[in-house]
Amino acid sequence: MKSLKHIVYIITAGLLFTSCEKEIDVELPSTPSEIVVEAYINQLSPLFNYVILSRTVDYFNPQLDLLGVKGAQVYITEGTFNGTDTTWDIASKKQLIELAPDSIPGIYFNPLLIGKEGKVYKLEITAEGKYIYGTTTIPTLIPLDSLTYEVRINPDNNKDTGKFMTIHFMEPAATGNNYRAMYRIGGDTNYFGWGSIYDGDDVFNDEIVNGVYRRFTYGRNFDFDDTINYYFSSIDRPAYNFWQSYDQARNNGGPFATPVQLKSTVIGGIGSFTGMAVSYKKLIIRRK
Repeated sequence: MKSLKHIVYIITAGLLFTSCEKEIDVELPSTPSEIVVEAYINQLSPLFNYVILSRTVDYFNPQLDLLGVKGAQVYITEGTFNGTDTTWDIASKKQLIELAPDSIPGIYFNPLLIGKEGKVYKLEITAEGKYIYGTTTIPTLIPLDSLTYEVRINPDNNKDTGKFMTIHFMEPAATGNNYRAMYRIGGDTNYFGWGSIYDGDDVFNDEIVNGVYRRFTYGRNFDFDDTINYYFSSIDRPAYNFWQSYDQARNNGGPFATPVQLKSTVIGGIGSFTGMAVSYKKLIIRRK
């Protein structure tokens, strides 16, 4: 998955250091490995509910073939908010099974795990003697109204003419809405994993506007006959904070730039458990 690799590489970049001009031999201790969590729960498709477990890499002794964490016990339980408390439905607790431990270790999945709007979910992981946990919510769905395109001047540089996509949706009057939008060009919609969607992704919120109809035009120039699969997701604030810090770390200027602190949403490991209320639409750029 692209997203998993990016998370591992971002964390690895934090282990790098700059050297002085004079060469000095220093005995540096090995960096303890931590478990990286990439977990999702959504209401649109059970195919996109899964957990990937990997390890951070010791920069001075990398073993990329050993990244996947095998043999973990992974469970997700559904809950309901009751004021400031949460009631957990023990009967809903489902174990996620490792799909291919011998060939692609670390991917855990259960086809019977289906997310619901307005519910809270608890992730529990026992792996390599560690207990990792986290919670997330699936907010109320804010539907994507439509996708359109037009041949126009690039909105990002007011120079090039091309084919540009615009998303349209109604921003609710209530504050506190957070979004993660992802799209993929071409291919079947029934592929496995959010990491396969990363032809484009953005996170944003409603801190500027509320209760208005919103339109956003992408600066990317698409081609005729492109098929765009677009996923518009409502997420909670902790997930928004994580993915915003993830994007900052991914674009922070290379491995020797100042590391960005990932705002993890799990305890006992690094990474995120992300709940998403997903609205999906497809757009084909046709010749008129």
